[in-house]
Amino acid sequence: MDLERPVQIVWQGPFTLAAAIASSTAPSKGVYQIYGQHIVFGPNSLLYVGMTDGQTFGARLAQHRDRWLVHEDDVTIRLGVVADLDSSARLADIEALTIWWHSPPYNSKNIWTYGGGPLRIQNLGARGRLHPEYSSHWKPARTPPDGEHP
Repeated sequence: MDLERPVQIVWQGPFTLAAAIASSTAPSKGVYQIYGQHIVFGPNSLLYVGMTDGQTFGARLAQHRDRWLVHEDDVTIRLGVVADLDSSARLADIEALTIWWHSPPYNSKNIWTYGGGPLRIQNLGARGRLHPEYSSHWKPARTPPDGEHP
């Protein structure tokens, strides 16, 4: 896929965690955003970006609930359906580029580098705090902390 044909993600939400988990119409492949209270960034902060491939949004979010979301306040979820998704590798690139561009504080991978293929993403619908559009060819403006390498 070249950069002239952008990947489009149609976002829905925000949902409560319980409503997102209970959703039975969610596709088995997609991306999601988790928002909540952050000690530095405040209320309604983008905390985490993830993907689900081979399980429903509800099943994946239940895993997060059981591991760490039970300790978070004011959690809301946004669910993204990727138009014309052609492979699991493309989905992983979409997740990685979204993390690289937005640096959610609870993600640990893909913060300082993007190693996927050429990609341009357009976020449509209820996109929350995500940029409307971003590309692997554009560089987010930030400098890694001392001792870390981009």
